[in-house]
Amino acid sequence: MASPTLSPPPASVDTAAHALYVLLDSNLPTGGFVASSGLESYAKHGFLSPSRAYGVADAPDIRGARAAPGREWGAGRAPQSAAPLGPSKAGPALAQFAAAEVDNFAASTAWYLREAWACVRAALAATEDGPEGSEEPEEPEGTQMAVARLVRLDEMHEATLLSHVARRASRAQGVALLTLYARGLSAPPGVYEADGEAGCADGTVDEGGEGGDARAAALVAAYKRAVRRGAPGHLAVCFGAVCAALGIDYDTAHHLYLFTHARSLLSAAVRLNVVGPYLSTQLLAHPLRRTIAGAMKSEAAGPETDGFEGEGGDEWAWAEEAERGPATTWPLGEILAARHDLQHSRIFNS
Repeated sequence: MASPTLSPPPASVDTAAHALYVLLDSNLPTGGFVASSGLESYAKHGFLSPSRAYGVADAPDIRGARAAPGREWGAGRAPQSAAPLGPSKAGPALAQFAAAEVDNFAASTAWYLREAWACVRAALAATEDGPEGSEEPEEPEGTQMAVARLVRLDEMHEATLLSHVARRASRAQGVALLTLYARGLSAPPGVYEADGEAGCADGTVDEGGEGGDARAAALVAAYKRAVRRGAPGHLAVCFGAVCAALGIDYDTAHHLYLFTHARSLLSAAVRLNVVGPYLSTQLLAHPLRRTIAGAMKSEAAGPETDGFEGEGGDEWAWAEEAERGPATTWPLGEILAARHDLQHSRIFNS
């Protein structure tokens, strides 16, 4: 029986737009389902509803009266997490957390997303302009140099993430995204496109093909091999590289990056029983839309990755560069996220 052949898509269907819709699928195996972005720890510490973190009977007797038997402060009773809130209180509390967390996420990681995207796009453009028939272009932004730069960005990102919990979640999601690109975004085996090409039998990307897709696949595959050899493979770097390889422009990639993070955070809130699915959708559609738009507008220029040498011999120029680089804007959230592994019981990895 002959393998099915797919008809060519209409001229109105843009390849990058179609890839964007694929990446918006919440069922993609990117590891975000097991991450709460610090929300679980934030809720367990009582910050979603501080006044309800302890029952009245569990509060210490500050007036000097004798507490009820078994209710003494420090009698071995563990602090209880906040009770479920009604929609009128849960919505504002979660929206406040999400606004601070998404803003911190953007400020501390979006610069690496931008640099990784620019690195891959420059390398692909240099390959297109290279001599015909050459495997590596003469320009410095060849595949090997691009991978080296991605690894350097990865190492910088590793150094700027403040807790082992954040590093663990970022690495897991980054590697999952690279695997998705290699095994999930390639042509399915045995299903031929109209041009006669088909996917590999093992479902991976065919690096030996021709055209921009093959060059992009080869670059991402080379970076994935570097991750296997020990590079961290953080989410921001992998996300930027994959979006650039798929032909998605930076503004769209930036919006997608923040949107999927916010959606994953709200999904965790539903599974933690903080809010219901309808309120979660309302928060994503309204307050978080403004939060994401504000984070995109306030993205600052990052430091030069080649160092912090200033112009004109200004010995303090490095300080100005550092202030414009990746930064933490919410220390409380970082501290609570770092305490995730100290919870007695937990459902998420971060």
